Amino acid sequence: MRRVGLAAAGLLLLAACGESPSYDAAAVEDHLVESQAGTFGDAEVTGASCPEDRELEEGMRLTCTLTVDGAKLPYRVTLTDVHDDQVTVAARPDGVLVSGAKLSAFVRSTLPKSSAGADVDCGGAYVVAPVGTKVDCMLVLGSQEKPITVKVLDDAGRVTIGS
Repeated sequence: MRRVGLAAAGLLLLAACGESPSYDAAAVEDHLVESQAGTFGDAEVTGASCPEDRELEEGMRLTCTLTVDGAKLPYRVTLTDVHDDQVTVAARPDGVLVSGAKLSAFVRSTLPKSSAGADVDCGGAYVVAPVGTKVDCMLVLGSQEKPITVKVLDDAGRVTIGS
C-alpha cells in the first residue's frame, strides 16, 4: 500500500505547428505510463488518459488517469516551461493505490480466531481511495456475510477498521 509521486523534467510534449507550440495529450499520457512503469511492484501500468483539446498555457493543470492492473488512479499533472524546448512535468497521484490482497489480509488480521477461515473481498487486485475515504469490504464466513468498512488514513496507505 503506497502512494507515489513524480516530478520529471525534459519531456518533449509539444506538437509544433510553425512557431506556436501546442498541447499534446498523447505525449503526456505516454510520459505518465513510462515514468510510472515498475512503480507499483508487480502491478502492471497499462495506460493513461488525459484531457484532449486544451490550449497550452504556462502552469496548466490537468487531471489524468493512470490504469494500474485495471484500477483507475487519478493524477494531478502540471506543465511548466511550456514555451521552452522541453516542458517540465510534475505529476502526483490524487489518491492512494492499495493492494486488495493486503487490504483483505489486514481485515483478516483484526478478526477473532473463530473467524480465521473467513474470506474477505475488498473490491479487486487494487483499490483506489483518496486519503480519509472509506473502502467497503465484505467478510464471508460460511453462509454469513458481513460488510466491513476500512478507512484510508494517509498517503502511505495505512488503514483502520471503521470510522
